[in-house]
Amino acid sequence: MKSLALSALLLGSLSLTAVAKEPATKPVFSDQFERSEKNDQKEEVGNGWTTNSKGRAKGDKQVDLKDGTLVVNISPQADHAVTVKQVLDLSDCCVRFRFQLGPKDQLAFNFSDLQLKTVHAGHIASIKVNTNRLSVEDQKYGTMELDRYKRRKAGEDPKKLREEVADFVKAEKISLEPDVWHEMEIVIEGDTCTATVDGKHSVTHQSPGYGHPVKRHVAFSVPKNAVIDDVRIWDVAKP
Repeated sequence: MKSLALSALLLGSLSLTAVAKEPATKPVFSDQFERSEKNDQKEEVGNGWTTNSKGRAKGDKQVDLKDGTLVVNISPQADHAVTVKQVLDLSDCCVRFRFQLGPKDQLAFNFSDLQLKTVHAGHIASIKVNTNRLSVEDQKYGTMELDRYKRRKAGEDPKKLREEVADFVKAEKISLEPDVWHEMEIVIEGDTCTATVDGKHSVTHQSPGYGHPVKRHVAFSVPKNAVIDDVRIWDVAKP
């Protein structure tokens, strides 16, 4: 009887521990991609996601739902990275998702506000990861600031422009095994953004653009290929 009682007590303690580790609030958006397209020849991502394939890849299918994951493969006809976008009104926030990348692939998670006219295409912030680099960038005051963007397109010296934006980006070298699952967490709190991969590779950057009051859109940006799953987004920095 004592053994049974002790076992019950231990199980109860483990249950309480598990509950304590759960986030205190529910995400404002989540997607595990456990569905399939009605027509496999078309992009039918669902759950509010839109892509740029029609305008940037001549309508080629670049985004697929496969085995409960979101699979992104850029078309040879594409003139821009694949964008998979969701409309959300965020300020401080926390984003978590799992991803897989090949040895030469890259994945970006972008925040934007199309009502913001001082930057190209409303870009506010971008978090980029590949197998050897993790970066956090304030695009509102950095590369996507409208005047600077136009100067770059006009052919101004790239070295000079990189020097101008040096304070608006922070990057660290990392080492990720390709073609296996990794987990990303992005936290924006005030004017500070922190990106962490697998709980150990982390970059924290303080810059005014992160404090932009409304991030109206979030998007995955994939210049080649990526697999994404288990997306969760909270409208607080510490769920």
